Amino acid sequence: MKVLWISNVLFDDIADIVGVNRSTGGGWMQSLLALVKTQIKIGVVALHSNTFFQEINGVGYYLLSSINKNNWKNVLDDFKPDLIHIHGTEYPHTYKIQRYSGNIPCIVSIQGLVSVYSRYALGGMHCKEIFRFTTLKDVLLHSSPWSIQRSQKKRGMYEKQLIANINYIIGRTKWDYAHALTMNPSIKYYYCSEVIRDTFYQGTWHYQNAVSHTIFCSNSSVPLKGIHQVVKALFIVKRLYPDVKVRIAGKNILGHLSVKDRLRLSGYDNYLRNLIYRLGLEDAITFLGTLSAEEMKTEFLRANVFILPSSIENSPNSLAEAQLLGVPIIASYAGGIPDMMPSPLSDYIYRFEEVEMLAQRIMEIFQQREWDKYTNIVKDIAHKRHNRKIIRNNLISIYVDVLETFNETL
Repeated sequence: MKVLWISNVLFDDIADIVGVNRSTGGGWMQSLLALVKTQIKIGVVALHSNTFFQEINGVGYYLLSSINKNNWKNVLDDFKPDLIHIHGTEYPHTYKIQRYSGNIPCIVSIQGLVSVYSRYALGGMHCKEIFRFTTLKDVLLHSSPWSIQRSQKKRGMYEKQLIANINYIIGRTKWDYAHALTMNPSIKYYYCSEVIRDTFYQGTWHYQNAVSHTIFCSNSSVPLKGIHQVVKALFIVKRLYPDVKVRIAGKNILGHLSVKDRLRLSGYDNYLRNLIYRLGLEDAITFLGTLSAEEMKTEFLRANVFILPSSIENSPNSLAEAQLLGVPIIASYAGGIPDMMPSPLSDYIYRFEEVEMLAQRIMEIFQQREWDKYTNIVKDIAHKRHNRKIIRNNLISIYVDVLETFNETL
């Protein structure tokens, strides 16, 4: 069996050859590739500024500057796939691929759904706040929350067309199931969990090794990720826990910034910076920059609690990573997150808008000292959900079923 994957990121093997920085995203796909390439022949297509074909470690890589009928035909003629697997629906080229693939069956994996994410892109920010903190970068690079929302809506139109015209789809949550079936009631839906980056399968969080009253958050890039809600909750928590600290993966927006650094601030960065200083929390918050998988793991293990405060998510890998390690977790009740937070994790879910509830959840965790039972339960849940052998076998069985079902229709 030959399966052609469509990826939105460059895998490390090809990134090293073409001389670009390795992506901080998509690590789980590379872990999955390592598992399945021993059983089936895999090709990987990604967009890049230069066209490039090469086989590396048994995988055929195809880099294309754009997708059109001619270059896509060349890829299909060269690789001759039995099946095309589109990883993610977020970008318009995936719809083109489905249209140009003719009589080759296509299956799509849902990652996020931008057509739905656009509803929550502003993260509860008021229009006056967005307008007040708009920066030159927002104007020149269209990076304001409004611009991000418009982009998601535009891409969402292609996403809806793709799902409406596809016959097979892979998802992981009741949330993505509901939206996929709403867009295409006749689609065949398969459940398949995701493989997580290798390093998170080893290691266990221990209360005695964590730094008391330390919070870790893994993304601060856009309003949808909800860091401003954590800041508001922190203001409440700090009254009873003056030593509380929040460590955030993402570029530093605090302290003295050069003119160049200020020009790099988005409107959301500007808003977040202002909010932190206005509430007097600048000494309680540290931005850590871009983190590798190992650095993320270190932060998880040293934190008293990990918070996922997003206004919308499907099945965030950062949540799965924290669970594999047994870290205490607080998460917003949004999208597919509740599916990943069964009891006893469900005790620490809150509504995105309710910063007061978030603050209370944080303080409840700070008060607790006995975590061994919780850690063992959470690790067991996560390791069963993200069992690599089960996921590999499940994905291959899905491929086989799609091909059998497709052939029956011919």
